[in-house]
Amino acid sequence: MVQNNKQYPSLHLMDRKVKPFILSALLLLLFLHLQLLSGVEARPLEVRKLDSTTLRMWAMLHSGPSPGGKGHKSETEDAPIPRELKQSVPSPGVGH
Repeated sequence: MVQNNKQYPSLHLMDRKVKPFILSALLLLLFLHLQLLSGVEARPLEVRKLDSTTLRMWAMLHSGPSPGGKGHKSETEDAPIPRELKQSVPSPGVGH
């Protein structure tokens, strides 16, 4: 359906007022979108970082036993090693 501007004179005036508003709103949204995109970036790649092979070799060459400490050593120096192991049996009850 074709509308006649003579019949609806307010449409012609509204077009002149609305178009700049819509255009400026779209430009503002585009600008904000570009600002957000420029603020979001990935971590920079560290090209000079050692590769994994060199890093592993360095770790193997420079590692060693921990300095002192008890570790997993027994509480008593001459603790007897248990020779008999407990006989395990199924637990009592249905379904076990």
